Amino acid sequence: MDTNPVAGNPQPQSQVPVQPVTPAPVNPEPVLTPAPSSQPAPHTGNSRKKILAILSIIILVIVILGSFAYLYFANNQLSYNVNTVPTLAPPTSTPTPTEAQINPNDTSDKSLDNDQKVLDKEVNNLNSDVNNVDTGFNDQQPSLE
Repeated sequence: MDTNPVAGNPQPQSQVPVQPVTPAPVNPEPVLTPAPSSQPAPHTGNSRKKILAILSIIILVIVILGSFAYLYFANNQLSYNVNTVPTLAPPTSTPTPTEAQINPNDTSDKSLDNDQKVLDKEVNNLNSDVNNVDTGFNDQQPSLE
């Protein structure tokens, strides 16, 4: 009986039958290996440091130029040539009406009939104006073909 060197306990040893190794069948087809590709060499730590240094210098230059430009334009008072837009003067006289005016103090039947005719004519004129505007909105562009 052999003893277990770790625990110092005797343990029986059993033998396991070993089977003979059979060789793997040979494949008659040739094995194709891929051709080496032209891949760029992997970046080394030194080239990465160079790239980072160049990028940080470019960013630093952009920030410095931007701050100088900001300070230059913020401190310079730019003068703009702004011409004043002429304002239209309001009309000095009221247009003369072509229709008879409504007189609120006259309440006779004849006057009321006259006022109703004036109102009807004004409302019809307003309706005509609204219809003209609607027609203008509904205009379609002619075909350009």
